[in-house]
Amino acid sequence: MRQKALIYCRVSSRRQKIGGSGLDSQEHRCRQHALYQGYQVVDVFPDDISGDSNFMEREGMVAMLNHLKANQDTHHIIIFDDLKRLSRNTKYYLILKETLDKLNVSVECPNFRFEDTPEGEWAETMTVANGQLERKQGARQTRQKVIARFETGYWGTNAPLGYKMQTDSNKPRILIRDEPIATYIQHVLEGFANGRFETLVEAKRYLDSCPEFPKTKSKGVHTDVVKKLLTRTVYAGMVEMACWGISLREGHHEGLVDIQTFKKIQDRLEGKSKAPQRKDLNLDFPLRGAVNCGCCDGALTANWSKGRKARHPYYICRNKGCESYGKSIRRDVMHEQFGELLEGMVAPKPVIKTADTMFRLHWDDIDNRKAQDRLNAESELLDLEIEKERIIDKIINVNNLEVTRTLEDRLQKMELDKLALQEKISKCGTQTGNYDKSFRTAMSFLENPHKLWASEQYEHKRAVIQLAFSERLVYDRNQGFRTAAKAEPFRLIEELSMGNTKMVGRAGFEPATN
Repeated sequence: MRQKALIYCRVSSRRQKIGGSGLDSQEHRCRQHALYQGYQVVDVFPDDISGDSNFMEREGMVAMLNHLKANQDTHHIIIFDDLKRLSRNTKYYLILKETLDKLNVSVECPNFRFEDTPEGEWAETMTVANGQLERKQGARQTRQKVIARFETGYWGTNAPLGYKMQTDSNKPRILIRDEPIATYIQHVLEGFANGRFETLVEAKRYLDSCPEFPKTKSKGVHTDVVKKLLTRTVYAGMVEMACWGISLREGHHEGLVDIQTFKKIQDRLEGKSKAPQRKDLNLDFPLRGAVNCGCCDGALTANWSKGRKARHPYYICRNKGCESYGKSIRRDVMHEQFGELLEGMVAPKPVIKTADTMFRLHWDDIDNRKAQDRLNAESELLDLEIEKERIIDKIINVNNLEVTRTLEDRLQKMELDKLALQEKISKCGTQTGNYDKSFRTAMSFLENPHKLWASEQYEHKRAVIQLAFSERLVYDRNQGFRTAAKAEPFRLIEELSMGNTKMVGRAGFEPATN
């Protein structure tokens, strides 16, 4: 009978397995060796994991050892392309050799001659140790290059979700947007900062509806993924790697949002800027959480009620101390009355024209304010630098590890504040932009908010509620919506419609002085 042999092949990563031909070439050389020696190849066991790992963590190696244990009555020879394929960790290699010896297995390699002598054992150990040295030196060199890229403002590891590495050989390797995922993430970041997404769950639902966004096996996006997107500084155009001691700094890549928007997100997550935290907001009941009961002033909730033949939607008060407790309001009735309320806010075209003129004057005045805002931001930045120096002095003089970590955390947050101020200063030096291009949509909304409410998108309906009213609406079961507190632009337009206001001249109200 011909001697039975097993072939073991290994590459260092799954990427090499998919993109390269390392496993195939190793198997080919091992089969040639077996053919030359007259061996019968029984099976091939491949792996795609680093050579410094414990061999018991490799799927292919474990499968091969199980095969050997199940066939101990048959002597096998294991063939591998190079000694480094077994292991590049001296400790694990010696343990593996001992395991194979107990199984009465021989090993052969086309690139290395095993000898059962002290000199042969020394050469074998030194070859593995040399492989370990090369692995560690390579890892150190790679780490140094990665750290150097981060320190100079370039991303140094795998591109984060929403980005990809620029492959143009004539340009430096830099993160660029990976569409359409980058746009999806940008919408989440901006929506959470401005309150369009009031909860992580709302942001998750939006990403669930994006076909190209990566999903889990259950075809959904986990809220932990959303939380990670909201807290990664890379999306604000910055780089950092705290585990390697690389502090926050401005990156060379384009951020999906600016630093001030990113800071708003962090404030919301930390509770400094609060928004209603509801998990049951959806298109079925867009007014839920935005309307109070006319009897108890508590927020109305909503639900579907099961009838004999169908389910029916209702808004309802769940406050047990309220006279209207448990009494439902048909959703269609409330929505129709809310639509009438919005139609009553439609402004005449002459009034919109007057408001447009006023807003244009205000727009022109913004550039004048920017100079003062720049001075204020520069003053804040100077105070921040002084405070940073004070904290650094404390860190140097404090011996308590816990206090030191607290101060370092404060220093890290101050670095984000510093970048936000620097961004604000740079923006104060730019022109405001084109009024018509910036406010065309806004003026259209002010002219007729009911158009946006008629949209089939939940975010549009919630935007109407948030933009048109400054306080929660109050609904009376008998009278409908009570007088609503309108947002400032609508209040101003209403006053213009009633003729209670007039334009202020450029000289202002104060009398002229010499």
